[in-house]
Amino acid sequence: MLFENIKGKVAEETVSNTKEWVRIEVPPGQYTATVSAIASRKASVKKSVAVIKPGEHTKLDIALPM
Repeated sequence: MLFENIKGKVAEETVSNTKEWVRIEVPPGQYTATVSAIASRKASVKKSVAVIKPGEHTKLDIALPM
């Protein structure tokens, strides 16, 4: 999972054997979330825009075409 804004990377983490990724204390703003995976020797990548508002929780639902 790669999470970035106009200034660059905010977070980049490798996640295995889970369907969720949680990040706390993300400042308000616009971000790009990039999710990538390899399954059955086939790579898949999907990007999504996240708008984080002050004082709110934000949930992204990103499904990879696998």
